Amino acid sequence: MPPPTVCEIAGVTGPVTDASGNTYSAVSVETQCWLKENLKNTSGVADGNHLSNEQWASNTSPSYCYYNNDPGNVSTYGVMYNWYAAGNVCPSGWRLPNKTDWDILRTSLFSVPSLSSFFTNPKGGHRALDVNGGGIFAYFEKLGERFHYWTSTSTTTPTPSGGTSAYVMMGTNVLTENQNAKQTGSYVRCIKN
Repeated sequence: MPPPTVCEIAGVTGPVTDASGNTYSAVSVETQCWLKENLKNTSGVADGNHLSNEQWASNTSPSYCYYNNDPGNVSTYGVMYNWYAAGNVCPSGWRLPNKTDWDILRTSLFSVPSLSSFFTNPKGGHRALDVNGGGIFAYFEKLGERFHYWTSTSTTTPTPSGGTSAYVMMGTNVLTENQNAKQTGSYVRCIKN
């Protein structure tokens, strides 16, 4: 009989359900237990799909959106959140991973080739911010090329709206650290408390 996995030891033996009723699989990665899919929870968070790109860029209320504001993208890619929402959308008993959690995962992905299935969603792009002529606006980009994932770790690196760490998956099993403004629309993967 194989030893129990990290997720089983943490009490995760079946699907995990969020506040909106979506269910997720969990996966053990070294000493961590992660949700295997991008979060889709919209409960308790403002719907930002009606916001123009200019409004999204200045929005500091916890909000979510779909890629291109199209609900048809949710089942494939999940939901994007600004940083103000990202820390409040994980299922009970789960949390937004910090930079150290992502560093451990990144090391594990390189040392354990079978973990390539950790990223089951196709690369869903993100809602980026740009400074143009003194104004800040948001736009959707990089669909099919990469994901941006939030961490709970805030940074002191100045960006147009106060940067925070995110990780970008650019190629197979390639995670790189990135600095994004907190209004950026990025995805969430939760880790077990």
